[in-house]
Order: sequence, then structure tokens, then C-alpha cells
Amino acid sequence: MNGTVLILDDDAGVLELTALYLRTRGFSTLTCSSAQSAVAKLQEAGGTIGILIADVTLPDSSGVEVAVQLKKLTPELKILFVSGYSFEELSGPDSALYHLLPPSSVRFLRKPFSAQDLISRLLELTRDPPAAVPPDVFFEALERQSGLLDLVHDAIIARTLNGEIRYWNRGAEILYGWTKDQAIGKSTGQLLHTVYPEPFQEILDHLRKTGCWEGELCQMSSAGSAVTVSSRWGLRRPGLPYADSGEIEILEVNHDITGEARARSELRRSEQRFRTLWECAPDAVVIVDSGGSIVLLNTQAERQFGYRRDELLGKSVEMLLPERFRGRRLIGVGPELFGLRKNGEEFPVEVALSLMEADERMLIISPIREKSRSTRAGGPLTPGRSHDLRTPLHTVIGFADLLASEEKGPLNQDQARFVQHILTDSWRLLELIDEHVQQRWEVFDTSSAIEKVVSSLLPQVQAKAIQLETSVAGAHALHADPLRFNQVLYNLLEDAIRFTPEGGKVRIDAANRDGFVEIAVSDSAVGIPRDQREAPLAVLERLGGRIWRESQHLEGNCFTFALPAATRTTHSAAL
Repeated sequence: MNGTVLILDDDAGVLELTALYLRTRGFSTLTCSSAQSAVAKLQEAGGTIGILIADVTLPDSSGVEVAVQLKKLTPELKILFVSGYSFEELSGPDSALYHLLPPSSVRFLRKPFSAQDLISRLLELTRDPPAAVPPDVFFEALERQSGLLDLVHDAIIARTLNGEIRYWNRGAEILYGWTKDQAIGKSTGQLLHTVYPEPFQEILDHLRKTGCWEGELCQMSSAGSAVTVSSRWGLRRPGLPYADSGEIEILEVNHDITGEARARSELRRSEQRFRTLWECAPDAVVIVDSGGSIVLLNTQAERQFGYRRDELLGKSVEMLLPERFRGRRLIGVGPELFGLRKNGEEFPVEVALSLMEADERMLIISPIREKSRSTRAGGPLTPGRSHDLRTPLHTVIGFADLLASEEKGPLNQDQARFVQHILTDSWRLLELIDEHVQQRWEVFDTSSAIEKVVSSLLPQVQAKAIQLETSVAGAHALHADPLRFNQVLYNLLEDAIRFTPEGGKVRIDAANRDGFVEIAVSDSAVGIPRDQREAPLAVLERLGGRIWRESQHLEGNCFTFALPAATRTTHSAAL
């Protein structure tokens, strides 16, 4: 390659490292840190400068503007722009100036880059390799400049093709826990237990073909902990003038992304849990933008209106309304609102609207509930039908509570809002069911009823590693409405689980006293507001029962409710 390489960058470390990359490969270099010094260096060199490596962003000017100015002074000048931004992120003026330069004389390289990346771009510009240097100069230079490379936070490893480590910087010591003396001469495969994203032979084939490779690697530190890195490899191979030993060698730069990888993995799991809950929501949910176009809907909306998802996305929400409702504001329409199925059938619905902001635009969330025939007629639901409705609602509410607690991973703002809508509407549906169900008195086994409620809340118990104990043997049968009993016990037990810290204790006791069966729910939670557990009071009063709170020695809570035990008369009548 004819001519000296002029390096323009305002970062002293980048200047020195870039010059090192080039000098150890036979290039002659000059460095400068400002536009003025670049012009002065070019003029002083008297036409010997053949290549300019310029940082795009400089404190006092644009590197692209400087390059254009130098190109006018030396028309034969080849230019390589480097930047922490991608090419697509260049500013409008810089991008316009870049495209004014002859394509054959300009290239772009994004930071951070390896020595091989840099050499490859320069060879593209010149098609003329630099003068040869002894084969060991590369690693000797790394050793001589180890003080500089030790300032780099990333792990820098130089190794042979079979994995023998030749160089190990301070960043590698910090990341993996092995000192330089412990690592030099060892095999990277044995030392780091690397798991590759694709077959290793395919990586080598790509490396031989292109001179570089990048990807994510899973490795192991000296302490045995997993490490995820973003790895970039550059190849020093036979055929290049600085590798005339015939031995292929690799420079590996590893950036620690363990935290990011864990966050991405947890985010994927969280999104999957949210997606499952979204699709299992009991109500149809449609999200529209400010113009009324549908941007998202769930499976229940497809079923309720009879459309496929692709038939609704991007369409006006008014296609789900009869003609007489179109063009009207939905807020305040109340019981008069009807939906329109694909087959033309109208059906009465209840709609709740709320606003949310996502991606800098306002969206409207619309849970849409079809009114059941029994609700429309104002008649009561049968106990069997109520049970069929409440059972899946318990699961939906339970898993929604688990998501909202973020015990299984964080939710983003939109997901948290969606989950809250699911919880609100599920509880509302539960209240509607309770309002329309016939109260049914019967005799039932206390132990079996408690066991069913406990089973429905096991996912929350297991998620927090709570120790759940029951002592209900010998409890008399109850004479009450089993659905109302389940509701009271579920509410108390769910609150106990929610407020009890991980690894805590929750206990259920049942005892007979003065013609009543007393069920006590105690926990190791601290500081629960009194009104958190008073919601079941109205239900118990309708069943002839009562509820009270007892203190628990030093910490924790104990809520006890009592319901009439089945007498011999009521038991015989039930039989």
C-alpha cells in the first residue's frame, strides 16, 4: 500500500490503539485529534498520505466535512470513516456529504472494531497489502502495549486456531476470574467451557472465508458461574503479510452481556406469560388507536364476533357495531349498546373504556362483555351454572395476581396495565355472578371444601415457596351455601399468601365450637391493613356467620370466621 495512514480521532485511547493495529502490520501512521491538525498534517506530509481514517463525530466539527476538505487537497486520498453510530444513524448533512464522495474511495466501519475488521476495510479501499513483518510481531506488540489494552473493559484474548491462549488482558481476568499466568497456554475450550450458537466447524468455515465472526457465547467463569458475552473474532491467517508463519491465529474481543441476556430471557418468559393470560381472558378485549382502528385483539374477541384476527386488524372498530351506533361516542351508552357479529347477528354488550399511552400514541382499551340471557332477563343463575363460571375465573384471577406481583419477572408498563384490566374485569364478572346466583343451603364436608380452595391457590403458594399447613381433621360438616363458603375462604387465603413474604408460613385450622365450625387463616405477614380482610363480612352475614381478627404474639395475622355446623336435623334433611 502506497502512502501513510492519517488517523483523525478526538479520543487518545482510540488513536493509540488504531495506530498500534496498523503499525504492527507494517503501516506507516500519523495521528491527529482535530480538524485543524488534520489539515496541517496533510500539508506537512507533502503528498505522502494515501489513506485517512476519520471519526465521524468530532468536538469542533464533523469528520465527514474534514474528509471532504482533505479530499479536495489530495484527490487520490482514500477515506475510511469510523463511528459508534451505525451508518443508518448518520445525521442528514453527514450522510449527504458521504454520498458525494466517490464510492470507490470511501468505506464505513462501526466501533468497536477488531484489527482484522480495520485491515479488511483498508484492503477493500486499496486492494494492495502492506509490507510484511515478522510473524511474531503481532503478539509481541500486544505484550508491549498490554498497559493500553488492560485499560479496555472488554476481555481481549489472542489464541491459536486450536484454542491455545497467547494473550489475556486485564479485562479477561476480571470477567472470567483467571489470571494471565493461569490462562496463557491453556485451551479456551477447556478453560471457559464455551457453548457456541452454531456448530464450531461452521464458525471456522465462516471465519476462514470472511476473516471475521461475531455472535453470543455462553461460557463459565473460574467460580463456576455462567457468563454470556457478545464476541467478535478477527483472523490472522496465512496469505496476509503479517502471518507468514502459516499458523492461523484469532483475536477475540468479548463484551459481558450476562445481565442483558438474563433480562432478555426473563422478558421473553414474562411476555409469554402475559400473552397466555391475554388470550385466556374471559372477556373480548379490543385495543384501538385514536382514529378508531383496531391494533390488537384477543382470542375471545375473535370468537365473540366471528371474525379471524387478520380480518379485524387495521379496520375500524365500528364494523363491530350495528349501523345505528356508528359515529357515536360509546361512553355513556350503557345497557343500550349492541355488538354486531360477522354473520349479521346483533347481541347486547357491556363496554368499559380506558386510555393508555404506548409508543408515543394514545390507545383505547375496550373490554367487551356479552350480556348473558339470564342477566338480560334479570333472573338468577343456577348454582351449577355459577360454579361453571367461577371455576375458570379463579384460575384467571390467580394467575393474573401472580403476574401483577412480578414475582416471576418484571412487566413493562403496558403489560402491567393490561394485567390490571384483566384483574378488574374478572373481579367485576365475579361480582355479577354472585349478584345473580341463587343462594343454596346444603350440608357439605368442611375438610373437602377447604382442600378444593387450597388446590386452586397452590400455584401462588409454590411461586413464593410458602409453607402451607392445614389442621382440619375432625371438623363437623357445615350447613351453608358452598359457593359462598368458597368465596370467603378463597379471599382470606389469597390475601394471606399475597402479603406473606417468600419462605413464610400460612396455616388453616378448623375447630368445632358451640354449634359452629370456626375456620382460622393465620400467616406470618406484617402490617396488613385491616380493611384488606373485611370484604367477606357481608357474605358471612347472609350465611348467619361472623368474622373477627385475632393478634398473633409478635407478628403475623389470624382471621377467623364461623359458620353454622350441620345439626342432626339439617343433615337428615339434606340426605
